[in-house]
Amino acid sequence: MPEVADEHENLLLEQLVGAVERDLLRDDALELLQCVVHGCFVALNVPVPPEFLLMLPYIVTLIAVALVSKRAKPPTLLAIAYQASS
Repeated sequence: MPEVADEHENLLLEQLVGAVERDLLRDDALELLQCVVHGCFVALNVPVPPEFLLMLPYIVTLIAVALVSKRAKPPTLLAIAYQASS
């Protein structure tokens, strides 16, 4: 029985480590995007306030949500009026 508990703990640990790694990779990708954008503006000699670079992850998130929501299909029953039975 202890072997089953150990396997369960190992599985939970692997899932936790995988979630943390995905989170770190996402953060690294956003930081890389910020650096690339900042580098482009510096190379073009365009002054950009740092606040705009800090907004970049939120802007990317809004764009992603907007693109995904276009393909979303609302529930079919949402347009049907509720009729209570007596």
